[in-house]
Amino acid sequence: MSRTAKWFALMAVGICLLGTIVAAAGVDFLGTWENVNPKTRGLTKLVISQSGKDFYVEGFGSCTPTDCVWGKVDLHMMGYSVSDTDYEWGFAVWDPGFKMTYLSIHLEGDVLVAVLYDIFAPGDGRENYRSIALLRRP
Repeated sequence: MSRTAKWFALMAVGICLLGTIVAAAGVDFLGTWENVNPKTRGLTKLVISQSGKDFYVEGFGSCTPTDCVWGKVDLHMMGYSVSDTDYEWGFAVWDPGFKMTYLSIHLEGDVLVAVLYDIFAPGDGRENYRSIALLRRP
């Protein structure tokens, strides 16, 4: 095999492997993630799942005596463009009625970084706020 043919064969294998990595990127988010701070007063756990092409996230918050279940909602996966399937971020919204909780997630190595925005209903009396939680797989 000539050098040029070997080079093209190597490039073809690389492109195939890259396609596999890109297609699998969304699965990197799947599973149970727990807050690294066991004393958090906010987000304690996320459970991310997939059905077909759809992703879901179930959130849990700190409550006594057991965690509050926020419920399972759509997780919108995002890349850098409309054709990018190498998902780098996820976005979800919970609406329990008294506030809206917006979640943005991304991976930094083996840590899931969750940024939450809590927007309270008019007249609630509480101030809106942003929080950040770092989560790892148990």
